[in-house]
Amino acid sequence: ARTAHALGIPFAGHIPEGVPLDTALDARQASIDHFDRYVEFLVPEDATVRSRNAGFFGSGWVDAVDTARIPDAVQRTIDAGTWNVPTLSLVASPESAADMIAWPEMRYMPQSVRDGWVRAKGEFGAREDFQPAAAQRLVEVRRQLLKALHDRGAPIALGSDAPQFFNVPGFSIHHEMRMMAAAGLTPYEVLATGTTAPARYMGTPGEFGVVAPGARADLVLLEADPRQDIGHFKARAGVMVRGRWWPADEIRGRLDAIAARYAERASVD
Repeated sequence: ARTAHALGIPFAGHIPEGVPLDTALDARQASIDHFDRYVEFLVPEDATVRSRNAGFFGSGWVDAVDTARIPDAVQRTIDAGTWNVPTLSLVASPESAADMIAWPEMRYMPQSVRDGWVRAKGEFGAREDFQPAAAQRLVEVRRQLLKALHDRGAPIALGSDAPQFFNVPGFSIHHEMRMMAAAGLTPYEVLATGTTAPARYMGTPGEFGVVAPGARADLVLLEADPRQDIGHFKARAGVMVRGRWWPADEIRGRLDAIAARYAERASVD
């Protein structure tokens, strides 16, 4: 961290195991993925659970979380100027592996990846620290944390950590936006986390994330207003990428080709 600051290089991402949240914030980490170490911070220092492994995203300690500590975590985050990429979709799906692997977008991933996701979900289901009650409590705490951070103006950026754990690139963002809305953000606020917010994070607010003269022609044109329902984001008429227009039917055709290629490989294997 010291070297990065000395060279003017921002550092961001995970907080390593053994590094507390306040240490990362004091080191001015530019952004944090997955709300790393926030759950651990919300557990009082004298809690007996601290003698055991913190587990997946703090799931091993989540039963001892004191939500009254959230304002302190939020204030420290704001003071540090640190962004968060929540990736709620890594934790929040209550569906079974059989249901999730049947999602339509799964056909765009290799069979080996899909098999790995099913195997991983089974392994998580067998963990002592990730039983249904702990998993649901973890979802609730992460939702509360997102809402509190956002309401206080702490910067949030949209992300799903694809291709991790049933997150198909592109499609996973729809799951993430829906979960952010379920946490209490309005559809417009959710959309801002994926447009104007990342542009601010990257230091290019006039170039990306806006529809304005002189800005990059990277646009998604929808058939319905996503401010009324975040689900309308799926009603895509087409996409403009660097000034080139891709109509929805052409996108579907290319996706069908990807699905056919993976289906053929699976049949050969």
